[in-house]
Parts: sequence; structure tokens; C-alpha cells
Amino acid sequence: MDMFIIAGPTGVGKTELSLKLAALLKNPAIINADLGQFYTPLTIGTAKPDWRNELVPHYLFDILDRPENFTAFNYRRLVTELFGKLNFTLDKQAEVLTPENLVVNNSHSCNQPNTNLTPIFVGGSGFYLQALFFKSPLDNFFPDMSDNSSFVYDNNFPERNPEKNNTLSLENLNLWAKLNLIDPVRARELNPHDHYRIQRALEIWQNYKILPSQARPVFAPIISKAQKVKLIILTRDLPELYARIDQRVLEMLDAGWLAEVQNLIGTPWEQFLLEKRLIGYDDLLKFLHEQNINLEKVAINTVQLIQKRSRNYAKRQIAFFKMLTRQLTENSAGQIEIEWLNLTATDVDLYIKRLLSDPNFAKIASLK
Repeated sequence: MDMFIIAGPTGVGKTELSLKLAALLKNPAIINADLGQFYTPLTIGTAKPDWRNELVPHYLFDILDRPENFTAFNYRRLVTELFGKLNFTLDKQAEVLTPENLVVNNSHSCNQPNTNLTPIFVGGSGFYLQALFFKSPLDNFFPDMSDNSSFVYDNNFPERNPEKNNTLSLENLNLWAKLNLIDPVRARELNPHDHYRIQRALEIWQNYKILPSQARPVFAPIISKAQKVKLIILTRDLPELYARIDQRVLEMLDAGWLAEVQNLIGTPWEQFLLEKRLIGYDDLLKFLHEQNINLEKVAINTVQLIQKRSRNYAKRQIAFFKMLTRQLTENSAGQIEIEWLNLTATDVDLYIKRLLSDPNFAKIASLK
């Protein structure tokens, strides 16, 4: 294998597997694929690893010092730039040159190219991982300004709000009718009440004057066709996964998550997090501004809300990775090996032993 990807829902155990896998490889490099871990001041609530003190080189952690959106299009370009610095083979025809304003920040030098590098992408932000293999046609029209509309990633989408959905019902129907006049093909594919996707389709038309049905992502891996990828999607039985998520929320709070959020009050990060709705951060900001006399009850409700939102997010992540599995299977022609690994049925150490018995893995494993 030339590249590994460790994906899965929040709290499933991706970091542990990535470090144990990296310890077996000759020249590993762990690359972040988690939205929250890009942002420098967001550490405890994003379960960011202590990457600066790891022996294995880590990249694309703490790369955003300002509260700004970071699209999957930006991510693909940044990974392309990183691979160029590390001298990892790219599919040159699939890429556009990276703008100079995208800078790679990490604690390990990129000045010494390594042709034997084995990247390990780790994260649960599916749209970023999808962007490693699919490219939006919009990028070819406006490579310097594209917001990669078909890939825009919202950490909490589509978190349902029944009251809001009822309010938007008439508006949704009107928007769908508008889309149907512009692009009947795309309109027929969408539920008239799917506000988010209808709105995104209309934005593609308004911003680029391209029919949304003609702006679908195309299969264009950033690596060469000769390279092989192993995608490991971690899961657990839902009761165990949900219990782990609930416990991790409590552990984050014990580790000082509330103080981390409190330090962001009065800074540009506060409004950004409220708008971004990064799970837990917006809830804790609201709690810190709460004037209710019964703060203990509010605190309990806030913790339970964060746990619930995290569980719902995990469920959506699993659904997304099932969809991505289908996409990659249909398009990759054997270049990508996909394995769903249930850590309830096995554990990480047993899986590592099984990997070591694979002759193909032995070729890239360290002999120390």
C-alpha cells in the first residue's frame, strides 16, 4: 500500500490505530482530516492529539489561527502542496498549482523529500476525505476563487430542527420551484423539503452560471493511478460507540474544555463558533452566557445536549462513509481497498497482528 486512510465516527478510536499503524511503517506521516483540529485554539473539544510531542511526523494540525471557513477544495489544494514538499507522487493531471497563500504548518521539516513516505490520513470529516478522490468541475472554471460548493462541509449538517423545518416548508417549495425552472434534472433528484441541497444548487447557478446537474464531482484522485490506497473505516456496535461518546464528553469537560471555551469569549472566535455550530463549543458558549438561577440544572442539560448531538453526528458520519464506500467502489477500479473494521468484534492489537501477516503490508513495514 502507498497510502492509508483511517476514517470513522467520532470517538471510535481512530487516533489509537493511526499511531500503532505508524509505528510499524518505515517512513510514516500522519495527516489530519478532521475539521476541528485545523483550528489552533480548539484542542480539548476536538480531541486533538498531542501531535507536537509524537515521534511520528504529524501534518495539517493547528494550521488555522483565524476563525475562517476551510472548504474541502482548500483541503485538497493544501494536501497537494504538502505532497509536493514531501516529494510524494501526485497525479499531476488532476491538480492545479496551489496558491502561495496556503501555507503548511507542522512541527517537522518538509525540506528533506522522502520518496518512500507512507501517508496516513486520519479523521472523521468525510468531505475532506472525499476530496482526495473527487474534484469539482467548478475548480476548472475558477481555480482561484472556487468555494468548492459541491463539497462544502458542515460539521453538524444535517442536524434536524423540526420547528425550523416547518417554518421553512413554504420557502423550500418556492426554492424547489425556482430550481426546477433553472435545472429540472437536479430538481428531480432532490426532495422539495431538502432546504440545504436546494439552496446549494441555487448558489452554484447564481455564483457560476453552471447548471448544478453539470457540476457534480468527478473521480480524480490526487495520487497516481499506479498507487494503491487502503481505506480503513472504523466502527463499533452502536451501544458501545454511544457509551464511548458520552464518556468522552465527560472526560473533555474534566480536562478543561469549559475553560478553553471561556478563553474565546469576546474574541472573533465566539461568533464564528456560534455560527459554525461546531458540536459542544456553541453549547458551552451559550451556557457561559446563561443567567438562569438554576445553573446546575442548565449544566446537566448542556452536557446531555452535547452528548446527544455527538451521538447524532456519529450516526451521520457512518451514513456518509457508507455512501463514500459506494462511490469509491464504483469508480476506483481496484485502486482503493476498503475495509470496514468493527472494533467491538476485534481490537486494535489483533488487527495490527493480522496486518503483519499480510505479505503486501510486510513490504512497507519497518524491519526493526
